[in-house]
Parts: sequence; C-alpha cells; structure tokens
Amino acid sequence: MLPFVGVSLAFRRPRALDARDRAECLALAETVLHVDRDWFEASFDRYDEVILYKRRRTGALIGVTGLRLIDTEHEGDGVRLFYTGSVVLHHDWRGGGLVPWAGLRAIARHGTTARRLYWLMETDSWRAYALAAGNTRDCWPRDAERAPNPLYDHVCKSVYRDDWDAERRVCRPIAQRRLRPEVAHIPPTAHATNRHARAYAALNPGHADGDALPVLVPLDADNIAHFAWRMCLHAARPSRGRR
Repeated sequence: MLPFVGVSLAFRRPRALDARDRAECLALAETVLHVDRDWFEASFDRYDEVILYKRRRTGALIGVTGLRLIDTEHEGDGVRLFYTGSVVLHHDWRGGGLVPWAGLRAIARHGTTARRLYWLMETDSWRAYALAAGNTRDCWPRDAERAPNPLYDHVCKSVYRDDWDAERRVCRPIAQRRLRPEVAHIPPTAHATNRHARAYAALNPGHADGDALPVLVPLDADNIAHFAWRMCLHAARPSRGRR
C-alpha cells in the first residue's frame, strides 16, 4: 500500500491558516528545531502556499512544507523555481515519499508554463540532501562536485542575497532557527553506508553550526519520471507511519 493513501494534502494560502493550524505547525517544527516563535509565525508570509500533510482518519498534522514560486530569467531563458522551505515531517513519516508526492502535486498545479522548471531548496541536514540527490537523476551539487554552475550561482545570489556565502557556496545560519543537534548530526553508520551523507559532509562542513546547502533540481521529464519511480520504491518499504 502506498504510504500516503491515508494522508491528505492541503495547499493553503498563508492568510488562510487559522490559529490552530499555525499552533500545530509550530509544535511539529519544535520537534526538530530550536526556533523563535515570532519568527516562525512571520515566516509563513514569504510563501505563496503552505502544504499541510494530515492523517485522513484522525486529522492529525504530520507534515508541513512552504512553497514559493519564483520566476526569473537566465541567459535569455525564462526559469520558474519551485522553492520549498520549512519542510518538517513527523519522524514516523520521514522517507516515505510524502515530500516527492507533494512536489509532483505542486508541479501539476503550477507547472503549466513555457519556462524551464527547477526545484530549489536549502538543505540543513544530510537527510534533506539525500532526498534530492538520492531520488533524481540530476541535481546540483551532486556528490562532492563543486564545479561552477552559472544557473545555480545566479539563483543562489538572487534568492538568498546577503544570506548567500559565495566563497563557501552555502547559506549562512539563521539566528532564529537551528536544527536540534541530534537531528543535524550525521550518525557514523550513515556516514559509512550512505554516499549522500558523505557528500553532504564534504559539501557543507559547517552544517552542525547551522550552514545550509542549496540544492537545485531540474524538473525535466527524465527527472520527474525518475522521481515518481523512486516514490513508488519508497512506497513498497515498511513504514511505521502506515500502521
């Protein structure tokens, strides 16, 4: 059974979130973050939509993702970025394909355009990086690659502005939010067995101090098909959240 059969997705405008929605999002975020509550509340306003993942049977919130559409130009071509932030999932549902599913739904909603499509996220944990690198044919940076990429540099400079450290190619820490140490930590077993964990440690050596690594994923036909295929593989694996 697919892990998300018992889950509903709701795409909400930030102003449509009521006090209960916001309180539930904050409570979920605090399971993985040390976060300033006022900053977290205000952060919703930077998104076009907030995606809520809820159990159909109980209505319990099990995940949240912020989505912002950014249209830009690069070397004469139109580009649309699907920027995701504030991604938090209940621990029982991590790795079960929910974020890829939401991504495919977002593309279906907002991908009708002549612009080239890309997914942009900043990863502050190796798990988030592995989600992109491990579930797509192509993304940047991949493995320990640091070769210049004109589009990547353009996107990071224009989106992150002063938060972008061009020399180290990472986003500087945000004072109002920080992953809990046990979440940011790369376990020795992951470092030994997961090449994406090793790549993340090399690409973002300051992750334990709050540095975040932006990842850019082309949303072309090959990548979307591979993403969907990987989502089905995730669905076949046992998950505590499906019980």
